[in-house]
Amino acid sequence: QNLEKIFLPNISMLYYKDEKELIELTDFYINTKEGQQKAREISINARKVAKSNTWNSRFDDILKYFKK
Repeated sequence: QNLEKIFLPNISMLYYKDEKELIELTDFYINTKEGQQKAREISINARKVAKSNTWNSRFDDILKYFKK
């Protein structure tokens, strides 16, 4: 649940509710051109989000808040 606040569903992360949905998602993202393209987009977005959510970046944000 906490990851959904940082990584948006189907934009920067894939979430699934059960084994059946995981299998369906895997089939789509591996076996279709559209899924492969979407998987690339999601992975690029995930990397961007991860780079901007480090402990250092959070600490910098806290310092900026207190300086105001």
